[in-house]
Amino acid sequence: MIGDHFYTTSSPEADNAVRLLGYQIEGIAWYAFVAQNLNAAPLYRLFSTKNGDHFYTSSEAERDSAIKKFSYRIEGTSCYVFSSQSPNAVPLYRLLNSKNGDHFYTASEIERDNAVRRYGYQIEGVACFVLSAQVAGATPVLRLLKVTDPPKTPPPPPPSKAQLICTNTWLGPTNYPTPGQPFAVNFSFANSGQAATGAFTVRLVLTDRGTLSSTNYDIQAPSYAPGTGDVAFWTFPNGLAQGSYVVDAYLDVFNQVSESFEGLGPHYCSNGFIVS
Repeated sequence: MIGDHFYTTSSPEADNAVRLLGYQIEGIAWYAFVAQNLNAAPLYRLFSTKNGDHFYTSSEAERDSAIKKFSYRIEGTSCYVFSSQSPNAVPLYRLLNSKNGDHFYTASEIERDNAVRRYGYQIEGVACFVLSAQVAGATPVLRLLKVTDPPKTPPPPPPSKAQLICTNTWLGPTNYPTPGQPFAVNFSFANSGQAATGAFTVRLVLTDRGTLSSTNYDIQAPSYAPGTGDVAFWTFPNGLAQGSYVVDAYLDVFNQVSESFEGLGPHYCSNGFIVS
């Protein structure tokens, strides 16, 4: 969705959004903590599968309602903010553009009023309280705006080679694991091409969004005939500690399969979640 505002504490994620998804960086929106703070609450990040809007809320009830009623999916915890007025904190205003469904967040009253007057946004109140200046332990939250959509290409003819594609991702047995609770992150994939794939490697990458540390898990996959598929999964028998995580899946990470369409696009999918 052109016009979507996106907020992240991760510079690599921001760079990826600029390079691949048509966003431009607009600067630092506010400052926040990326790890749990005694007086701070999680700011949940959600994404709409219908219109491409990024939505942020510190309310668990509002988070769950957005998932159940409006087709949002949880992408984990963006950062940690204050749910009430705190020292050095200012209100973070939430606005909605009813024309394209974009949610816009700003700590500036001038910018808030300008968005209403010039761009048709409606004020939805105060989302939370954030830091307007750098303090010890705080991290900049970058603001990005989507200015272009990836170019659309006509549907290709049926591939004469193999073609691996990601088809779905989910957590089991629960979407909301608690610390120490066993669970697995699952990714289904298929060969949509017209030839067998041959053996290849699936790489799963677990990233702790709090520390930005990552761990790889490589799975050796056999050959798949046309029209067949399987599930790659990463099981955590002892669960994970409380925090915000994302697992990225990369099919054919070493480019072992000769396919009609190579590259990241059809081979990549991601599952962000929180353990709380």
